[in-house]
This record gives sequence, C-alpha cells and structure tokens, in this order.
Amino acid sequence: MPCPPRPPRAAAPDRRAFTLLEVLAVIAIVGAAAAVAMLSLARATDAARVRTGAALVQDLDARARVLARQGRPCSLRLDADALVIAIEPIAGRAPRLIRAPTPPGITVAFSDTDANPLRAVAIDARGRSPDYRAVVRGNGATSTVSIAGLTGWRARHAAGARP
Repeated sequence: MPCPPRPPRAAAPDRRAFTLLEVLAVIAIVGAAAAVAMLSLARATDAARVRTGAALVQDLDARARVLARQGRPCSLRLDADALVIAIEPIAGRAPRLIRAPTPPGITVAFSDTDANPLRAVAIDARGRSPDYRAVVRGNGATSTVSIAGLTGWRARHAAGARP
C-alpha cells in the first residue's frame, strides 16, 4: 500500500535576526559614547568643585573682615583639609576657630603678590590685610582668587584647564 501523499509544507517564515558581529559592534559604539560622556561629566564635576573652593575662599575672607571690623582681629589660614578663620583670643580665652572644609580633591594655596607662599593671612582691626592670592586646584582645573588687602576687593579668575 502506497503512502498517502504528504501535505504541502508551509513556506518557512522569513526570520531575520542580528548576527553576533552586529550586536558586538553596537555594544562597542554605545560603550565608547558612554566613556566620552563620563569623561565630560568628570571634568564638569571637578570644575564645579574648584569653583566651590574659590567661592569658599571669598566667603571666608569676607567673614574674617567683618569680624575684624567688629573688633575681633583674626587670620585666615590653611589646614590640611580646611580653611580656618582664627579669631584672636579675648581676655585669656582660647582662640575661636571657624573651620570650613574644602571640597574633596581640592587644594588651596595662599601666596602674596610676588608668588611667595603664605601659611596665613592676618586681618587687622580695620579689616585690612596684605594683598594675596588663593589658588584653588582640582584634578583638571584651577582657579585663582586675587584679594586686595586694603579694600577686600575680590576678583576670581574662571576655572579652566591646567596649563
């Protein structure tokens, strides 16, 4: 007995899929774009930290001058991880310290107008100090704050790439 004829096969659907090579190429392109975005974000974050450090120097200088004009001579000095306003003691008391931590990854250096390093800047009872500069550095950016000691006038040079 002969076999019954087979019913005709339906045509195989046209399946298209991505090859492994195409998938790997797309992953490589997306990875490269993510790396560029992360580098850009890191630079922007570092520049923001430097601007924050420069603003901190300006703020503490202004606060120290106000305290000095109120009859509390003081100095603005650098510690390892903070800027400090040291207010001179009154009647045998210990000096009062106002500490402001610097942003992480940021260093601050004081210098006079001749680029000689300063550890502290003394502010007298009239709110005057020598002219000085504060250089704020991060991993990829730097900003300089120039302060006129007689008037307390401050100029900040924009954060930019390190030379």
